[in-house]
Amino acid sequence: MISRSIFRLLVLFFVFCVVMTFVTENMMPWQKLELISQNLISTYLPVSSELSALVLDGLLILSFVLVTLAVIGLLLFWGCSRWLFLIGYGVLILVNWLTKEPLIVSYLANIYTHLTSITGGFIICCVFFTNIRYYFIAERKIWS
Repeated sequence: MISRSIFRLLVLFFVFCVVMTFVTENMMPWQKLELISQNLISTYLPVSSELSALVLDGLLILSFVLVTLAVIGLLLFWGCSRWLFLIGYGVLILVNWLTKEPLIVSYLANIYTHLTSITGGFIICCVFFTNIRYYFIAERKIWS
């Protein structure tokens, strides 16, 4: 049995690990986004294809937005937030898997990256396979 407050602490720990990953890499999210898209383009697509670069950048931005909205929804127990988190986090994992070279700058950033992955997986398990899922499924009245 996982309580709501413990689950919210888990989500906040996930956010903390994500923020600390960017802090320890000395890189802002949009800089990392640019490095990932450049790496994907140089590895899998022709360098001159600007349309493919726009599609990849759009996909990465969409996944970041989905995960951000999902984290807010997870804290407030919105019904669709668990699916948003699953889709957005899955796209981010796919993009990280497709990158040929690691973009980690330090060992500390590597530790936070692994903590983020473990915590994200644990959140997905919680929202689909524990008693927390009932908080997302249950219909709540707006005015109560």
